[in-house]
Amino acid sequence: MLKKIILAAALSAVFLMPANAANCNGDLALIDAAMATAKVSPADKAAAMALRKEGADRLKAGDQNGGCAALKEAKMKLGIK
Repeated sequence: MLKKIILAAALSAVFLMPANAANCNGDLALIDAAMATAKVSPADKAAAMALRKEGADRLKAGDQNGGCAALKEAKMKLGIK
């Protein structure tokens, strides 16, 4: 019984990971669109762009958690919820 529970949890994690990555990739486009209209300081825009680059690089390297975290921070800098 325990083996089935562990297997189910592992399979769930495997199938949910690509959905999370797809969501983060959508954040890239959202950040790009917001850069033109965001009413934030130039310093915040520069920080958001650096975080966007870091997030994209981490996603390409396979670091989904780190990439999504950087993109989340970039969205916060731009006032995106």
